Amino acid sequence: MPPPDRPVHYANARSRRMLRDSFELQFVIPLNQPPALSRMIVDWYGRRMQVDLGGLVVDRPIFLIGLPRSGTTVLQDILCAHPDVAYITNAMNSNRRSFWAVEALRKRLQLDFTGERFLDDGVMIGPGTANEGHGFLMDWLGLDPWSLDSITYVPESLTSEQARRAHDTLRRIMWCFGGRPRFFMKNPGLVTHAHFIHDLFPDARIIHVVRDPRMVANSLIKLYHKHRDQEAYVRARLGRPLAGRHPFVPYPRVPDLARYVEEYGVDSIQTTARVWNDAIAALAAARERLPCLHELRHEDLVANPEAELARLMSFCELDEVCDRDAPFWQKVAELRVVPPGKQYRDYEVVEELCGDAMRRYGYL
Repeated sequence: MPPPDRPVHYANARSRRMLRDSFELQFVIPLNQPPALSRMIVDWYGRRMQVDLGGLVVDRPIFLIGLPRSGTTVLQDILCAHPDVAYITNAMNSNRRSFWAVEALRKRLQLDFTGERFLDDGVMIGPGTANEGHGFLMDWLGLDPWSLDSITYVPESLTSEQARRAHDTLRRIMWCFGGRPRFFMKNPGLVTHAHFIHDLFPDARIIHVVRDPRMVANSLIKLYHKHRDQEAYVRARLGRPLAGRHPFVPYPRVPDLARYVEEYGVDSIQTTARVWNDAIAALAAARERLPCLHELRHEDLVANPEAELARLMSFCELDEVCDRDAPFWQKVAELRVVPPGKQYRDYEVVEELCGDAMRRYGYL
């Protein structure tokens, strides 16, 4: 099977040699790194530099949640361009056993590339760009990403050791960015676990991005097929199956997801519309336990970015970026209205299933 024809630019010959597979085999769930390689990297790094976490405190970490295809990635890229923000990189997520050493080694050797991600949507990524951190989330919540079953989290299940490890992870990520004071993470899967964020980080700032479900439900179907095609390519390249017996389903694990998939099909508007509605309902049920929640409609951000970002920055307690030539404002300039695809349809089905929530958010 030939590699997908996606544009990519490597920083140097060494990057091409060492990172080509990372680009061509990219997937939302990181492939397992050999433990021996992790030990080698940590050992190599440990003999040369000391990781000093002294003075680094996890203070008001920022979490961005929302359904996939709701515009969370473009907002992630804007916030990660803020000079005070540290985040999980693609290299860290793929090597989480030794993420701090891998990131330091990557920078030391100037390993980098810029290429289009496997969703073929024009979003350019590299080993140092922001990642959703699925690998870290799997560790924190004990998730099986291949299962359609939701997990029931209760505050009593969170141990002090789990909290300590999570805080230590965030401090190491901040250290990788030279001690930047604020941590940021975007992950759509957390839309049904916002209360977990608050229990783990009580002073967290949680941003919820909402988008018209008529667009989201249709785009989720397209997203599933993109993931399925890339997974098939990765399986063929590796010559072995990945961890899951079935194709990965990139939908939040709402409680009835498995039933929806069985009854309506994984790529049915009946399923994806219900996923949107159930995820919105789950967040509404948790709202009383979330003292620091800011909701933002993607459509409003695109229509009036400066006003919406001003409110968002105030909520996050991030300093204003005054330099209009800074990467932050360059990312803001990339905001645009994405027209619905030609295959988008069945709006009346979405309106019937999601009507009450759509009215609450002003979509009907």
